[in-house]
Amino acid sequence: MLVPYSLFAQEVGERFWSGLVTYAAKTDNLFRVSSNGNFNNRGTTTYFLESRINYGKFISNNRAISLGLIGSINYSESDYYKVANGDNRNNINYRLGGQIGLTKLYEITSKFYATVYNDFGYIYGWNGSNDTSYTKINTHSIAYRLSPGLFYRMSARFSLQVNLALLNVGVSRTLYTYSKSSQQIQTIDLNILSGTTLNNISFGVLYFPFQSQHTKRK
Repeated sequence: MLVPYSLFAQEVGERFWSGLVTYAAKTDNLFRVSSNGNFNNRGTTTYFLESRINYGKFISNNRAISLGLIGSINYSESDYYKVANGDNRNNINYRLGGQIGLTKLYEITSKFYATVYNDFGYIYGWNGSNDTSYTKINTHSIAYRLSPGLFYRMSARFSLQVNLALLNVGVSRTLYTYSKSSQQIQTIDLNILSGTTLNNISFGVLYFPFQSQHTKRK
């Protein structure tokens, strides 16, 4: 039976840094509303490499709150920009944003801890592919992610962590501007990812820059 851990978070107010790198393949556009109806309401496979840097502190002996920066590169397969006239091409987008997260940990052994991580984030994205001569894309997204995971305690200062996004729900607003005609199309997308397979997994390191008195006694 898992119990709230008591050895890892040495004291309330303990501060830490963490870094995560995520690779994912997900389906976008579960539901889409377009300003002119040209865009298809069908799923699109998007591959992305994402990095997150968080700074946080423990607010109890087994809960921590953190703030972080998000940066990612997204590659979307052909039907992401498929419109009524058959325009069908792949694209790359860059994304930058921030997040606030809440983590709860449970002690399994003196070295291993189960975690449940919740975060809310905002991301701004822009087009970075060779197709900018045809269109510009700007995206604003908000999302919630639920990620269970594991920590491995290497020392009092360092731990390894791995997380799996069990649920990722987001809403995004995208403005497409076509350079040749200056036509603009706005879309609203509801995106849902279910992590029933290892298609959205994160690896990272957690670092405690300062040792508490509890740690020094060990």
